[in-house]
Amino acid sequence: MASVISYAPIAAQLGRMLSLDELLPRDAAEEALREYLETEDEPPIPAGVGEFFAHYLALTRAAFELLNAPQFDRLARFYDAVEEHYMPGGPPVSPVYDSFAAQLTGGSVPQGVAGETPYSVLARLLLRDPSRARLQRMAQSLSDARFDLYRVLAADEEHAELEPVRGGSAFSVRLLDPGLRAGDFGLMRVLGFEDAFYIADSPYLLTASVEEWRDHCARVVARQQTPAAPSAPKSGSKSGKKDKTRKRRKNGADASRKDPEQILAHYFKFGLSERYWLDYVRDAYAGERRGIVFLAGVPDRPELLPHPEPYARGEDASPLVELRAALMEVVTREDLLERALQELEDSLESAGQEAGELDPNEEHLLIAYAMFGLRAADGTVALERFECSPEAEALRPEVRAALESLKQGWFSVFRVERIHLDERLEVLDVLRSERLAIEERLGTRQLGLGDLVIGWVCRDQAGTITLEGGIAHVPAPVTEPILQLAAELGRELPPLSDEPAWKRRAATLPVALIAAILQLRAAPPLQLANTSGDPLQLVTQHYRIRDRARVLEVLEREFVADGDGTYRWVSDADILLATLELSKSGLLARVNSRQRLEAVQQRLETLLGAALERTLEACEDVEQAVRGRTKAKVGQSKSEPELPPELAAQFHQMVLDRIRATLDEPIPQFRNRTLRALARTQQGRADVIAWLRDQERILKINPQLAGLDMRPLWQELSLPYQGLDTDPPP
Repeated sequence: MASVISYAPIAAQLGRMLSLDELLPRDAAEEALREYLETEDEPPIPAGVGEFFAHYLALTRAAFELLNAPQFDRLARFYDAVEEHYMPGGPPVSPVYDSFAAQLTGGSVPQGVAGETPYSVLARLLLRDPSRARLQRMAQSLSDARFDLYRVLAADEEHAELEPVRGGSAFSVRLLDPGLRAGDFGLMRVLGFEDAFYIADSPYLLTASVEEWRDHCARVVARQQTPAAPSAPKSGSKSGKKDKTRKRRKNGADASRKDPEQILAHYFKFGLSERYWLDYVRDAYAGERRGIVFLAGVPDRPELLPHPEPYARGEDASPLVELRAALMEVVTREDLLERALQELEDSLESAGQEAGELDPNEEHLLIAYAMFGLRAADGTVALERFECSPEAEALRPEVRAALESLKQGWFSVFRVERIHLDERLEVLDVLRSERLAIEERLGTRQLGLGDLVIGWVCRDQAGTITLEGGIAHVPAPVTEPILQLAAELGRELPPLSDEPAWKRRAATLPVALIAAILQLRAAPPLQLANTSGDPLQLVTQHYRIRDRARVLEVLEREFVADGDGTYRWVSDADILLATLELSKSGLLARVNSRQRLEAVQQRLETLLGAALERTLEACEDVEQAVRGRTKAKVGQSKSEPELPPELAAQFHQMVLDRIRATLDEPIPQFRNRTLRALARTQQGRADVIAWLRDQERILKINPQLAGLDMRPLWQELSLPYQGLDTDPPP
């Protein structure tokens, strides 16, 4: 379910958040080359390519630095997945070169509605500084680079003469690695820099003939030129808006043009999916020559590939993923994502709200709306038009079944009521006022109790309900405004007795809900409270002890002793009001609201009088803390002062004690049952597990609690440990 899209390009966002001097210093090229030359076992650099290679290295490093920005989080996870599944490194480990995987990630996996890549972002940022003009030109060259088909007319150790197979004059390139020979035919990525051309990463040599590849290109063009249902014009649009939208078009929109060169340029740069060229390289591997890989066959003839892995035909991906990929071609061809985005902008403008950022999940929901909810002039959605196309006839039976289950599903807002880890979610369908069980594995480790999931569900022939995948997520503490909006929207829907009309109308609601999420993110109305309804504040009151014997006698008589120097003040309704800790140096009173602080102060000082002296009061405003985290920017310090080991251990123990005290508190969301009581029942254990995992998520926002071990709490409740560190890597 991860890239950040925005109404401002990613480059504009990062330009406000990052320092160009830190990301790419003025001497970055020289420094990168120096470090390379000082590294043992690196191959020597051929004469005449030092300047090019220095800039190439510097930009590649900077591009990977950008993967640390939230806007490229999904791309970072994509690269991690590539390393895991394809093990780049070149022969004999893998036919996928390291350089190929890196350049694909840096320049050929566009993110967000604006279709940006790390290289395109760098090229735009560098435009601001004329003194970095050479770096800017290198970044632009890397951003524009793509595979293409070339025949080698002549070659030596440092140069080659290439002839573009798809048309154009022959030209000379400089090689960073020797190995090409006259007569070779291959997929190569050529970079231009300072009036010369270079091949920086190893090419892939092809065993299929030039004619077979030309036929393949003709088939690609023919598929892209298949006529599609016309998009309905946007009534009332302003020309200014259209111009603004046009500037934001994704690179993928180029493929919708009918010019064969545009189609093939897009195809050789982006493929038909993010892993398209990776899969072809893996499945077509046919040997090597001095480390240069040979590939057999052409991508759209898997039966001719030497190693036709199931993934090459989509059989290793889930049917829904394969269906989404097919529908995405319709969305791209018909500019549906641009229309959906325009609707969202219009909705925000009518509400007087500024455009904000979409996180990856909201981007997926907007894409799902473009596929399943956005209707053309003839009243059909992209899914219905695709179903009538020749491409749909070739779908595998499993993908056809996924299409049918999606048609039986619907759009709604779902509130998580219970989590069965690694199995399913029990949810309330807010729009239909129905309780459902959703078969879902991954989401059980990503969602918390009370969270909202907004999107489509599928229902198969057996009645099993699953998530479609294009969903938005709203965390439990801030769901109230979205629930109120969902209730208002639900009242305007047709009656459920007319299910087709209900589903048709419900499918139009994502835009309004995404707009509400953006408003929520801009001004989160956090209203965190304890069990008494008091605003949540974590307060510790410190007391100096003047008469220790008197203090100890009163604590033993008036409060519940835990036997380890801690005491609990529990109300008549069995609600924990305060935790007291007696140490050699003083007494600490810990509460979770200002109101409870005043109550415990009054009680202690009435009971003990001059035996205590009030000193330091430490308070954390939870709402302010969460707001501050919500607004954290890229480039700001993510660290907090590091605690000495002895203080860290005490701090962690204090937090564990505070959580332990809640195990015997009645919790309203569990019908005032305690966690300890819930843990004794089969159904209740699912709730306790979800609650403990939620606590861990909240605590680990604080870097000082990153190493907190919550296993003692699981052991105390006799539950097998299933904390966050048991989750598989993303």
